[in-house]
Amino acid sequence: MAYNIRYDLLNNKDWLYNEYIVKKLSMVEIAKRCNCANVTVGDRLKSFGIKIRSNNEVGNPNANWNLLNDKEWLYKKYVEEKLNTYQIAEFCNCHNSTVGEQLKKFSIKTRSSNETQNPKIKRELLNNKDWLYQKYIEEKFNTVQIAELCNCSYPTIKKQLQKFNIEIRPINEAFSPNVRWDLLNNKGWLYKKYWEEYLNTVQLAKICNCTDVTIGNKLKEFNIKIRETPIGKSGKDSPNWHGGISFEPYCYKFNEDLKENIRKKFNRKCFICGKSEEDNLVRLSVHHVDYNKGQGCGYSWSLIPLCSSCHSKTNYNRYYWFNLLNNYWLYKYFTNSNLF
Repeated sequence: MAYNIRYDLLNNKDWLYNEYIVKKLSMVEIAKRCNCANVTVGDRLKSFGIKIRSNNEVGNPNANWNLLNDKEWLYKKYVEEKLNTYQIAEFCNCHNSTVGEQLKKFSIKTRSSNETQNPKIKRELLNNKDWLYQKYIEEKFNTVQIAELCNCSYPTIKKQLQKFNIEIRPINEAFSPNVRWDLLNNKGWLYKKYWEEYLNTVQLAKICNCTDVTIGNKLKEFNIKIRETPIGKSGKDSPNWHGGISFEPYCYKFNEDLKENIRKKFNRKCFICGKSEEDNLVRLSVHHVDYNKGQGCGYSWSLIPLCSSCHSKTNYNRYYWFNLLNNYWLYKYFTNSNLF
């Protein structure tokens, strides 16, 4: 917890220098010793003028940096023994891109991309247009599933599909083979269900086996106007307080300065559970009580700070949270006019 942070260590420049520069510990490792976030360690290093290593080194505390920082060893493995970056990465317990950066750092000339490609990739499948067409179009495999068969990444599959002019499905469809795309791609059906039968996005999502966000995206794609949900309205129009609000833009006045003022006015504590920003480890989120992103543009502000946990809860069962927070707001803060 944040209240156990070892400030005696964090505020000790010599100790930080010794751990980070001399012992070459990562920010993650130092953060564990200080019982804080690695971002906090980074801020302390910057404040003391201690040069921060590359993002790769910070993000790979388990990598073998003794080898990666050994120019002669890298030269021997890469130039003399002709190992590629993937093979060297296995020695060093890191990503091949990290090896590439170290080679550049030591001005070791890298070979062509074809020579350094992952030797485990099944290129006989990747370069087979008929096989790709069969898996992707006929058998309806998605890019992730095909990538597993070819032992590569799904972006590589996408590039090959584009290379062979095989039409790529929407990203949601690629990752959700069980979604009812026959319904989602039927503009007439969507219009009828949404406007004539007045189903909301949550109800449509259940029918189509997808998320309400996907429904909203399809409505926008077909230029089907999204309904507005009046504040306080319940029933079939908005059981979870969705109904299109999540697809509206924020008011331009909802900026970082405003958010910071909200955090300060509530003493940097979560409105629901009282958790401090320090315990939250990151800045508190600023939540629209009535889920109206247009607040500020013709509306009065109704904003509260929430910790990460409570903010995630308010994304579900929105009607419940609106009523709970709105009533609590009126009860506790009605007479406290200096808040807004």
